[in-house]
Amino acid sequence: MMRAQFFGKIEEIPETVKRMMVGCSWKPECPVSLENLRYVTVTHWGYDDAVHRGYLVVHTILADELLAIFSELFDAHFPIERMELIDVYGADDERSMAANNSSAFCCRAITNKPGTFSLHSYGVALDINPLINPYVKGDQVLPEEGRAFLDRTRPYPGIITKSLDNACYRIFTRYGYEWGGDWESPVDYQHFQKRLEKLQEVS
Repeated sequence: MMRAQFFGKIEEIPETVKRMMVGCSWKPECPVSLENLRYVTVTHWGYDDAVHRGYLVVHTILADELLAIFSELFDAHFPIERMELIDVYGADDERSMAANNSSAFCCRAITNKPGTFSLHSYGVALDINPLINPYVKGDQVLPEEGRAFLDRTRPYPGIITKSLDNACYRIFTRYGYEWGGDWESPVDYQHFQKRLEKLQEVS
């Protein structure tokens, strides 16, 4: 039986995708232009142990690197339930998280910090299996349904934990990404990012 092979592709934002994004995940006031974003297609293992195609929008400066990361995640058989553009959810972060949708670009404020662009707004941050890996700040859990997964010792499919045995943590951090699970408050188990000062000009 032939072993499943990873597929990945990077392209400029197709016109059909631009039409979906404009006025939804991207607006003229966003800090990055559509020209500096890339549409990335990758295969990934699903929760059903089958291979699926996923789609992300990321900054061009990280596209090649992220393709390599998802290739390694595929080889490690790390499960990702779904990977759709957040525009499928009307750019509503809570709806996307509740669906356990892994995503990257979305021009929005930092959670609990209105008026300050999140690194998602630059295409340099990703959220992986956000239902299983929720955002936690005090009594606040996002998505609310993520409360069921706060016990980080349980073997939930697609969980991210601080362990070299955890492929998602190991691979992203080896490429220099900061993991939100290492923060004191909030603790953002789903979140990986590269800070702007570590990058070249991103606008």
